[in-house]
Amino acid sequence: MHRARKLPAARLAMGQLAISQLAILAVLIVGTTTLLAREWNDASGLYTLQGDYEGIKDGKVQIRQKDGQLFQVRLNKLSSRDRAYVRGRHELKTYEELAKHLKRVRNKQTTLAIYEGFLDKVDLPKADLQKATEAHRQLRDRKLIEREYRTLITEAFAQFRRRNSKQALTALKRASKLDPQALNADLAAGIYLAIADHNFSKAEHHFRMIIKRGEKTDAWSDKNRRHDLLAAFNNLALTYIRDRKVKAAYALWNELRDAKTDVPDEVFHNIYRVRQLIGSGSYGLSKNASQDFALRYNDLFAELGGSHFRPSATTNWLYIASPSHVQGFRQLLRSYPDKRFGSQSLGLEDVWCLSCHGIGTEDCHNSKCKNGTVRVVRYSEQFKRVGDRIVKVRVATPARERCKTCGGRGQVRCSHCINGKVK
Repeated sequence: MHRARKLPAARLAMGQLAISQLAILAVLIVGTTTLLAREWNDASGLYTLQGDYEGIKDGKVQIRQKDGQLFQVRLNKLSSRDRAYVRGRHELKTYEELAKHLKRVRNKQTTLAIYEGFLDKVDLPKADLQKATEAHRQLRDRKLIEREYRTLITEAFAQFRRRNSKQALTALKRASKLDPQALNADLAAGIYLAIADHNFSKAEHHFRMIIKRGEKTDAWSDKNRRHDLLAAFNNLALTYIRDRKVKAAYALWNELRDAKTDVPDEVFHNIYRVRQLIGSGSYGLSKNASQDFALRYNDLFAELGGSHFRPSATTNWLYIASPSHVQGFRQLLRSYPDKRFGSQSLGLEDVWCLSCHGIGTEDCHNSKCKNGTVRVVRYSEQFKRVGDRIVKVRVATPARERCKTCGGRGQVRCSHCINGKVK
């Protein structure tokens, strides 16, 4: 067996000194990475300052730089984000106070800054620290999801403009799955499928999904999401009308009346227009059914508050509340000739005729006409022996002849439009 050699005292001391120096260096490195000086900005955004928060005195925030110099800046001179940080660091003492205060804050950047200030407290109780850390993490994750969501929406519009509708709809589908709380991806997909692709069944699916998600997450309480939900109701009703489902459209618009919410002008446009078309005998309804639905739509129009409103003959789709997305959607549909945009930034005015389905012609107005012919009875005189006598009798023979209303074509020009576009 080998005996362990005993090191000289001098070498042992040098080794201990080296280890202690490395430990000190490690502490300094960790300290500089975890206690980085915060960057402060003034309200104009022109000036910045690196330093640590030291406190607030007489309305002035005290900031100490790395060289030890102490700066005092008035709180109202700092940026909104820095003011939020000071509020979280100085004013809010417990997590309960933090949660109560954040209920009144709508801006996510401000919310994040308040969390950062609150979490930088040195005397924060462990329970409050854990709760605030978890809430802060969830908020940051939510922000990352929203950023990726916006990227997918932008990509979808770019693909639409290149006429790559399949790739665009795929991007919108991914965005919808990524953030179920956001409603505008399905709104964009539904509008495109209804207007440009005329795929009404798929468009209805997207609009119904928006309504289901919005009502589940109480979207009526949020201004922007409430607009998206109203847009889904309106657009689904229009899709029903395009598919000649007048009863389903009425039931949907009727739900808006029960929702006790402000109705956009575009909805009045649409109800008024459909009421006119039903009253004129469009949609192939019987006379009694047309009168019944015309009265129903008339009552709905008045109850929603549109009795003073006299809109144009067009119909109006509603889009999402984000101005940048509205602009993108305008660029997308600008190449389709039967679309134009109304004065309101969130409305899409559609001149596609609902009466003739955009064809420019409709079925002959003569109710007896079938494929351009009408049934008539032709009479002829014949002689018939009755006993010992020969009697002249009049014989009726059913026949079909060309309809004078449509000239035998079975179709007439639509009285509501010119070549499928409303006047």
